[in-house]
Amino acid sequence: MDRGFVGINVSWKGAEYNLVNVYASCKRVDRLSNWDSLINLKRGRNHEEWCVVGDFNEVLRKEERIGEGGQRNWTGMEDFRNFVEIMELIDVNCVGGKFTWFKDNGKAMSRLDRFLLTKKMLESWEVVDQRIEKRDISDHAPISLKVGKLDWGPKPFCFNNSWFKHEDFNAFVAQEWKKMEVRGRGDFVLYEKLKKLKERLREWNREVFGWIDLKVEDAKEKINTLDKEIEVNMRGVNDEEVLERRLATKDFWNYLNIKESMLRLKSRYLWLKEGDKNTKFFHNSLKERHRRKAITSLEGSNGRIEGVVNIKEEVSRHFCEFYKEEDREISVLEGLVFNTLEEDEVSWLERSFSKRK
Repeated sequence: MDRGFVGINVSWKGAEYNLVNVYASCKRVDRLSNWDSLINLKRGRNHEEWCVVGDFNEVLRKEERIGEGGQRNWTGMEDFRNFVEIMELIDVNCVGGKFTWFKDNGKAMSRLDRFLLTKKMLESWEVVDQRIEKRDISDHAPISLKVGKLDWGPKPFCFNNSWFKHEDFNAFVAQEWKKMEVRGRGDFVLYEKLKKLKERLREWNREVFGWIDLKVEDAKEKINTLDKEIEVNMRGVNDEEVLERRLATKDFWNYLNIKESMLRLKSRYLWLKEGDKNTKFFHNSLKERHRRKAITSLEGSNGRIEGVVNIKEEVSRHFCEFYKEEDREISVLEGLVFNTLEEDEVSWLERSFSKRK
């Protein structure tokens, strides 16, 4: 327990969790003291998971504060952001409102209250979002965490540019394309073949790239093992060992580049040059993007709608209504005779393309 926060440590399912409730001071110097105390605590428990929640008396972004006093010194905000970054905490996606504190005259409002969690805790608890609930006589709105895995069904197909770096990719695509037997019009054949190829690429990706992290670690372990043998035996390196280490090093960098390329594509940070080795940054960016784009609830005409099934039904209903065609009299062309194609002309238009064309 410390002035400004109180916490407990919980052992659950083989993991250690630290749950901290914060009530930060209005004074910057006191808040800084709280941030430093929590950072020092985490350094001694770095392998444990953290959930820090409460009234931080500070915002993370400028748009989280409006009204009287909105134009102010943002030094406190930078202090808070640095604290969140050092603690490796994640600000969970928020729904139900934008602000948690309201001035009594309604002329100022801020988001001072929030949940901040470490990444593994976010995943193990299957946290969906944090919610700003309706307030009563208090000037602060209560907040809550929504947990539960959301299953939206099959994921859409996404082509990965790192596939081109694999030496067997072009041969695999050519082989699979030739194996497919589809009959019909040219456009139908192309559509069906692309659909089947998409499924085969999914399987190939799982087989070849599904264990990329393990392959990186195996290659690194092989390099370290070879180095240790040379160090222990205190002798020179023969040609066979040189070749073996060279191949292990090549595999290591090849797998690492593939992993980085995959994360870079998924994180959408395309402005970064290929070769920037920062997979942790890509991982965090990818997770943040998923959380930011996640649809956990909708505001409908009858209130908040939650749950995958209910959200899908509401979206379907909305667009059905939006594109619904009203019954009206439609003009028809009667008594007009149009030119038509003969059967041989139709056959000529639908003929197969030759290699030359």
